[in-house]
Amino acid sequence: MPRIPIPSFTLTSLVVGYVFSSSHIPQLPQTNFFAAFAASWTVQLLAWLVWSVILYPKFFSPLRHLPEPGDGSWYNGQWKKLVDLPTGKPHIEW
Repeated sequence: MPRIPIPSFTLTSLVVGYVFSSSHIPQLPQTNFFAAFAASWTVQLLAWLVWSVILYPKFFSPLRHLPEPGDGSWYNGQWKKLVDLPTGKPHIEW
C-alpha cells in the first residue's frame, strides 16, 4: 500500500482551515480553525483510503486484468481457502 501523503494533506488542511476560519469570504460559514483543519484532514484521508484500497486496485490498476484463481471473496480473496485446506494444497490447484 502506498504511503499516506501527510505533508500534502497538512498543507491543504492548513489552507482550508485558514479560509474557513477567516471572515474574508462572506459566503463561507465562519468556523473554528482547528475544526476546519481536522475535518479537511479527515476527508482527505478517507478519500485517499477509498482510492488506494478500493478504486485503484479494482478499476484503474494496469494489473487488474491478470488472471487469478476463482472462488475468491471480493473482501478476503483466497484467505478462507488458504486457511481451511492443508498447506500447499491450494497452490497446487492454482
